[in-house]
Amino acid sequence: MAWWLTNRYRAIVVAITFLCLTAINSNYIIINFTFICMDSDMSHVVEDGNGTLISRYSYDPYQKSLLVFAVGAGSVFGTLPFNFGFIRWGAKFPFLFAGICSMVATAAVPLAADLSFAGVLVLRFIQGFAYAADFCVLGVITVKWAPLNEMSIFIAIMTSFVTYSPFLTNMVSSFFCTSWLTWKWSFYAHAIFSAVCFTAWLFYYGDEPARHSRVNREELLKIQKGKTKEHLEADHFVPYKAILTTPTMYAIWLNGFAEISTITLLLTYMPMYLNKVLGFSIASTGMISAMAALSHAPVKYASGWFSDKNKTFTEHRKLQLCNFMAVGFAGVLFVLVGLVKTAGGGIIAVVLIFGIYLAMGANCGGYWKCAALTSRQYANFVLSVNQFMKCIALGTAPGSWLLFVSDERDVDQWSYVYYLNGAILIVANIVFYFMCSDKPAEFTKMTRDNPTGKQEFLNSVENSLRRETTTTNGEA
Repeated sequence: MAWWLTNRYRAIVVAITFLCLTAINSNYIIINFTFICMDSDMSHVVEDGNGTLISRYSYDPYQKSLLVFAVGAGSVFGTLPFNFGFIRWGAKFPFLFAGICSMVATAAVPLAADLSFAGVLVLRFIQGFAYAADFCVLGVITVKWAPLNEMSIFIAIMTSFVTYSPFLTNMVSSFFCTSWLTWKWSFYAHAIFSAVCFTAWLFYYGDEPARHSRVNREELLKIQKGKTKEHLEADHFVPYKAILTTPTMYAIWLNGFAEISTITLLLTYMPMYLNKVLGFSIASTGMISAMAALSHAPVKYASGWFSDKNKTFTEHRKLQLCNFMAVGFAGVLFVLVGLVKTAGGGIIAVVLIFGIYLAMGANCGGYWKCAALTSRQYANFVLSVNQFMKCIALGTAPGSWLLFVSDERDVDQWSYVYYLNGAILIVANIVFYFMCSDKPAEFTKMTRDNPTGKQEFLNSVENSLRRETTTTNGEA
């Protein structure tokens, strides 16, 4: 092992997890870009009902929305099974199963597209089912492998798959769409990438650092430093009722829904907006989409470092500042995109969209870190609810678009979509500002042996009384 990875096996775990998350996310968003070149693929044609021949792969707005909804439906269906599987068996094999499902479904999309629209819908559902594992694995890795003073950095690196997967996918899809290999090879290439990533996951990942042969004592002490006994000895027990009656959790989930819904809207429809509304070419659309998504990463890493290492601000204030950037300020920029429309030849809108991606990079130090700090050993469940919010977002994002947009080239219709999503972000940030916390919630004291969380307090009272009695008897 390289010298710089000595005592840092956790870095390998995070890197492999990041690659696997990137693969699963990329697999389901490929079609967002390939919609553009599928429309012009005349290798298979059908009649549109009026005697006109069109591409078999040309889908109308309703069909495109169904393909996005199918991922959301699959993700909703997969959230509870994966949450149970991760709690019961750890992350290794449930996440491997998710990767295999995503890989096979992605490789089969071109064949299904040749045969029927219904077949593509089924495969999109399977991709969504696999996608449900993403947030569960983020919770497990953070709980098991992240030292308390590296939580934001862990989250920043792992959640940056949202940045790199669009970059990878848009660049790869743009290349294949304009080459003799055609759009179909974009799906095949992504399936191959998934196979490589999940092979590495199988051979290098382990759920328990304390039992991993590649983790030495020095690194284990770093990982465990400052963690409570309940955190380190967590089993399959989860105090669902206590978590669901903690107000801070709802502030976290609301912000997760708002931010994920709006970023899903960008990832899904930005290529279409750039090409059909702002008039950029397919090649330019691919480049702008990729670079906008990539711009997210530097801010994400910087905010992760700021959140973990900055000592000027209190932990609570850092949560508020990062969340304002990621959610509140991003909401303002969304509204501005709707206002500027096509001004400046679309360049102003592109700059604002870049700004949204940059601002949202601070999310790891906002509601994400709040979830990890307040829920500790139960972060995998809390973040799996964020995954459920993501499932809902996969429905609400195309829903908000379909609600207002009937003509893909009408900029005024698109503006209403931006206004609505901007307002949701602003409201969510206001709620978080007043309800966030940096302290472990009361339910983190609850364990299978201490389901009320009060036993430790009662023991301390009993010991205090015993000492007082002993002192009194001694004086007597």
